[in-house]
Amino acid sequence: MKLAAFASCLPHNTLDEALDYLVAHEIYGLELGVGGYPGTRHADARLLAGDNAACARLRNTCQSHGVELMALSCHGNPLHPDATIAAAHDGDFRAALEAASEMEIPVVVGFSGQPGTGGVLNWPVIGWPQEYADQFEHQWRESLIPYWQPLTERARALGVKIALELHGGFAVHSPATLRRLREACGPALGANVDPSHLWWQGIDPARAIQRLGDAVFHVHLKDVCFRPDVMDDAGLLDCTPHARMDERAWYFAPPGEGHDAAAWQGILDTLHAIDYCGALSIEHEGYAPATEAIAATARWMRALSLRERRSATRTSTTTS
Repeated sequence: MKLAAFASCLPHNTLDEALDYLVAHEIYGLELGVGGYPGTRHADARLLAGDNAACARLRNTCQSHGVELMALSCHGNPLHPDATIAAAHDGDFRAALEAASEMEIPVVVGFSGQPGTGGVLNWPVIGWPQEYADQFEHQWRESLIPYWQPLTERARALGVKIALELHGGFAVHSPATLRRLREACGPALGANVDPSHLWWQGIDPARAIQRLGDAVFHVHLKDVCFRPDVMDDAGLLDCTPHARMDERAWYFAPPGEGHDAAAWQGILDTLHAIDYCGALSIEHEGYAPATEAIAATARWMRALSLRERRSATRTSTTTS
C-alpha cells in the first residue's frame, strides 16, 4: 500500500505545484482527475487518449517529481437522465480508460451512475411501496448492466481495472450492489472503498473490505462525523447542501476526526489481510483548507502505521 492524494482536492494549484506540495509532505502517489465531476484542471482524458506524446509528457512530469501516477479519476454519471450530461461523462470515462492503458496506470476510478426520468435522477433505496422495488430492478436490468458489461470488457482488453466508488446517490453504493454488478460484468470491475460513505450507510468498512476481498481496487482516506442533535431531527437522509456544512446532520472530515485510531487500524489490518497493495488516496472535503488537511492526514496515517509496527515488534518480542 502506498500513500497518495487526490489531485482534484488542490484545484487552485497547477499540476507541478500540486506535485511539489505532495513531495514536500512525503506523499509519493497520485490519483489524477481527468474528467467528469473532478474536472480537467490538471489533465484531460480526451486530450490524452490516443496521444502517445501527451501521455509520455504527463508520465514524465510525475516521475520527475518522484511521484507515482497510481490512478486516474473520472467520477461522473454516464447513466444520467439528461442525455447531454450522460454523453459527456461517458466520453470522459472511455477516454480515461484509453489514457490509463497507454500510461500503464492500473486503475480508473468512477461512479456507477444513476438513471432517472425526465432529466431528474431517481435513486430508489427502499423496497416498499412496491413501485420503488420495481424501479430498482428496472434500472439494473435496462440501464446499469447493459452499460457496464461492454465497458468492462473494453477495460479488460486494455489491461485496466475499473474501480467504482461505493457512494450514496448512485446505483452501486454498497458491497452487495458492487458484487451484483461485478457478477454481471466480470473481474475487471471492482470497488473504490471510501470508509466515509460506508459509515454513513451504517456499514463497517473493515467488514466491507473483508467481504469484497480481491474486488477492492482503490481506497480513499476520508472520515465522516455525525451531529447527534441534528441526526435526531434530520436523520441520515439529510438533504441540506454540503455548502451548509454547519447545519448538516453529518459531514466529511479527515481520518481520525469521526472514528478513532482503532477503527482506522482495523481498516488497514483488513486491507493487509486481503493483500491489497494499491493506493491509500487522501481525499479532502472537510472544513480545513485542503493544503492543511492533506498534510495533516499524511502525518496521521504515518503515525498510525508507526504505532502498528511498534505493536507488531512488541508482540514478536513477547512471543519469542
